[in-house]
Amino acid sequence: MSNETKVLIVVDDIQDRDTLNRILQTSYHILTAENGYQALEMVHKDIPDVVILDLSFNNIQPIEVLKAIKQRDPYLEIVIISADNNADMTLNAFLCGVSGYIPKPFRMSTIISVVMSAVEKRSLNLQLKDIFSELMQVNSEKVDESIGESNQEKQLLIKLARIISEHFIQEQHLRSSKHKDYLEFAKVLSLTLENNDIYIHGHSQRVSFYSTLIAESLKLMSDEKEEIQVAAYLHDIGKLGISNSTMLKKKQLDSQDWELIKKHPEQGVELIAPLENAENIKSYIRHHHERYAGNGYPYGLTGESIPLGGRIIAIADSYDAITSDRPYRNKTMTHSEAQQELIRCAGTQFDPLLVNVFLEALKKNDALTGLG
Repeated sequence: MSNETKVLIVVDDIQDRDTLNRILQTSYHILTAENGYQALEMVHKDIPDVVILDLSFNNIQPIEVLKAIKQRDPYLEIVIISADNNADMTLNAFLCGVSGYIPKPFRMSTIISVVMSAVEKRSLNLQLKDIFSELMQVNSEKVDESIGESNQEKQLLIKLARIISEHFIQEQHLRSSKHKDYLEFAKVLSLTLENNDIYIHGHSQRVSFYSTLIAESLKLMSDEKEEIQVAAYLHDIGKLGISNSTMLKKKQLDSQDWELIKKHPEQGVELIAPLENAENIKSYIRHHHERYAGNGYPYGLTGESIPLGGRIIAIADSYDAITSDRPYRNKTMTHSEAQQELIRCAGTQFDPLLVNVFLEALKKNDALTGLG
């Protein structure tokens, strides 16, 4: 690591701030702030690479500080400090895009590991940002959709796929779970995709969260759960091959638009083809738009012939979509309205058993009870 990497510590307790400073100063250039106001001023002057944010300070709402920092630079990595008695705020912080967590009381090994991981993600994130920017520029210049992929676009997609492959070949020698490696990369990939559209920012993270609620309620094995989490983050990655003129359209999509968009599950699978031993992940991405009654896409599968991960992600994806602002939708549903919509579509669009599991999981999750 280099001292050119800037880490901003936002902690009001002087002893905690000094502890973090002593542990990290040999590897990073450390900046400190005593409160949220000071942190926002510093971020606006000079964007750091990583922010360590204590959720316990009282002079300003830490979640609002978190959102404001992310708005300044979505690629900035935020690590939170939280005590065990602050579970709801910790959960809400992760839903807002936090990448790491340092519990109290501090352990040196945890601090070093979590911050190092955040720095690595920031570096990878910026590397991908350049490729995605080029890719989006190519897509925005498409005039005739019938032309298909340009040579430049294909080369960029190949370059992206190569980075995916090379990253995981290296990482699998260092960590015990390949799926955890895939998950970290999937988070970066989905963030980079979503930063091109303010209406879907954070969508994949929320879909992964809702999918995890279902998977944990079903008591799935850890490998199965991790595969569903990865697929949830990557479920829309195939939309990279669709032009901005279609994806950012601010009016009702027509039949031709929908035909293009319906190609994204298969395109997503093609994009992540270099991932080894990830057949379940690819299957869940391919089938997350199938419908329980058989009128979905791409293959019109029915019932339990649809892979379990695909059925889970279908519910999570739809739930987040109908509770989020979209330019082509007149009215966003409240969470209570969305839950009634899931019940209405159980047995036709969604697996009815999984709908019940999801609704029960939402009731048990205290942090979501006040969403409306």
